[in-house]
Amino acid sequence: MSTTQRSKKLYTICAQVLNKNSTGSHIPVLITEVIDLLQLQKGSSALDCTLGMAGHAQAMAQQVGPTGAIYGLEVDARNLELIAQVLKENPTIHPIHTNFEDIVTVGERIHKERGRLDAILMDLGLSSMHVDEAERGFSFLREGPLDMRFDQRQELTAGEIVNTYPVDSLIHIFKVYGDEPFAQRIAYNLVEYRKHSRFKNTRELAAFVSAVVASRNAYYHKRAFTDGIWPDKERDRFELWAQRRKRHPATRVFQALRIATNRELEVLESGLRGALEILSPGGRIAVISYHSHEDRLVKNIFKEGKLDKSLHLITKKPIIPTPEEVEENPRARSAKLRVAEKNQQN
Repeated sequence: MSTTQRSKKLYTICAQVLNKNSTGSHIPVLITEVIDLLQLQKGSSALDCTLGMAGHAQAMAQQVGPTGAIYGLEVDARNLELIAQVLKENPTIHPIHTNFEDIVTVGERIHKERGRLDAILMDLGLSSMHVDEAERGFSFLREGPLDMRFDQRQELTAGEIVNTYPVDSLIHIFKVYGDEPFAQRIAYNLVEYRKHSRFKNTRELAAFVSAVVASRNAYYHKRAFTDGIWPDKERDRFELWAQRRKRHPATRVFQALRIATNRELEVLESGLRGALEILSPGGRIAVISYHSHEDRLVKNIFKEGKLDKSLHLITKKPIIPTPEEVEENPRARSAKLRVAEKNQQN
């Protein structure tokens, strides 16, 4: 098949999947690039480590055909319920209710059933369902419980972190997992607030964080105004930061709490190393990350593989969505795709 023919085929497949998902709120990110770079063939076996709404998995299933197999890991039982009809229409997609940490066991099953594993996909983004359902507690735009658990079987919730963790732990979570510039101020004020009342829902926490950040911005604005117009670079820096901050003030705090609640970085590192272990020689792995800590972790592990000659980097730099994709799907704006191929064993 020529490059032109392959491109047309990929476009058709991805357009069909996007059209199927257009009636809902879920749009798979970087789907054309993922399908193109994984280079799946008829009869291939692949693993989608974050099945979600099965957008990527459906496109992968069309690539491998009826003789192939797509295995999909999904830790959230609710997601599996929502895509029951999709799974019925795509018998080559085999859902498995677990997360990254069981990936080696899953890989052993795939090798036993299929003989090899040709491709692995990890889309680390938050499912649209998680954001849209207020009762899951992921969104500050909707009032819901401070839950944020992907796996409802686990005990730790975001509410427990917010209402019980000491100030030093909160500073670490907000700063390291959220890159929050006001981590210390938010954490200290949060602990003071807890002396009088517990945080009960997402709307209350979001309003609290917004108030803390707004008071900080007002302080710097007042200093700049009363002491003269931009008397030094320090005040200029904070004023410009306040003007340019387009995100909701609670965005980084909610991201940090979600990561901490689900141990996302620990699970990602364990899962990614396990994925490279079970991937067959010549197979490819694609990872879509959405914040700097995820991307740095993926980059470093891929770099380790390049140095020990176990991996060949397909993408020298991460692939990002086109402006057109971001306009159609704003949730894709921070996505970064990295792809590597496992070298043949010596």
